[in-house]
Amino acid sequence: MSSCCSNFTNFLLPDNVRRLLKKHSWIRQRILKFKNAEYLVLMNRFNKRRYFVQVVKEDIYYVELRRLNTRNNRGIFVTSRAFILENPELVAKQIHELLIQDNKELVTKPYPPGFMPQSSCTIDIDVGLGVFPWPKNVFAPYIGTTCWPYYDLAATAEETGVLYYTLGFVVAASPTNCTATWATFFDICSVPQLDGIQQLRAMGGDVSASFGGQANTPIWTCATDEIALANCYKEIIDLYNFRRIDFDVEGAWVDDITGNIRNALALRILQDELLSEPIEIWLTLPVATTGLTSGGLEVVQTMIDAGVNLTGINAMTMDFVPVEEDMAQASIDALIALQGQLSCLYPEKSDDEIWQMIGATPLIGDNDIAGETFTLDNAQTLLDFAQSVNMRLLSMWSSNRDLCLFDNEYSAIFDNFTS
Repeated sequence: MSSCCSNFTNFLLPDNVRRLLKKHSWIRQRILKFKNAEYLVLMNRFNKRRYFVQVVKEDIYYVELRRLNTRNNRGIFVTSRAFILENPELVAKQIHELLIQDNKELVTKPYPPGFMPQSSCTIDIDVGLGVFPWPKNVFAPYIGTTCWPYYDLAATAEETGVLYYTLGFVVAASPTNCTATWATFFDICSVPQLDGIQQLRAMGGDVSASFGGQANTPIWTCATDEIALANCYKEIIDLYNFRRIDFDVEGAWVDDITGNIRNALALRILQDELLSEPIEIWLTLPVATTGLTSGGLEVVQTMIDAGVNLTGINAMTMDFVPVEEDMAQASIDALIALQGQLSCLYPEKSDDEIWQMIGATPLIGDNDIAGETFTLDNAQTLLDFAQSVNMRLLSMWSSNRDLCLFDNEYSAIFDNFTS
């Protein structure tokens, strides 16, 4: 999904970093104006791939390096990484190495497995008890756990009344290190919201972990096998007492057939081991107005074939191609189409039961596709639709954006969904 909180001022890379990158003659640089901001664009002269570089300054520099899908020249982000600008030599070296690594065609070839997935946490943490099951109608927005400034769960819950959140994202430390981390920045037991999770649960709320996402390497992609992967998941679930987990499969990872099969087999093992303490399992997948893409459908079918009992499918109702001016109607069209697809996959379930398997996650405000904006009026329309069909989940990307861009106005609308 998209960046954390786009009201921060955007800067170009500092001159000293740009000078270091100019030493590599195969990396071309130019400036691009996009959405009222200036970006540095890097181009790999070997394969003609282009990259946005966005620098966000708020006491600390973060750099997001995102490769563009240029097949349709739509500017859809398909991979990214973030760097802390500790020193210019390190940043230039990391960007240079990433561009070299990206020659491996991760979009068309699954990353070869062979690394041990594990939780490096050796201490117990006290975050209270999770909730099972979650409400039949629940608003559970995503938060970027590592986005700056760090999101205060308890304080915002008190202000907005929102009691359920989805924490993104649990990923591998790197493509060659399958140790679980929070967005590669923090050890799995060191998420900045530790105290907030405990306080939120004491208020009657709960959090879910989201594994995967667009930006980094999913654990299931680099794992040795499904048994080790299931054990890794169980360690994290036990550590946080999660009673709901989400798997955000998007970008290149939708087409990682080998990794997605491995993930499905691991989740079946996990469910069999957690019979006495069941857990909700959600898939978050990209959609068009016609429903899930063929790749997304295959991800769901892979889970069904493995015997995974999915609680639901969360549709990323955002970044539609071609451009959709009415984002509420585009979202509704996508959800109706998704309901039809799931009815075919689960013929034994009634229409009402299928709607209870469906969630929606819009990107509030401006989307990554120029010309698409999910407005407050769109939010109200989507809420009315979700209530009318008794959908299970409403979410959004993200609470960070809502807090810093919109003074929690989207939360005020969507929180009326929680039963």
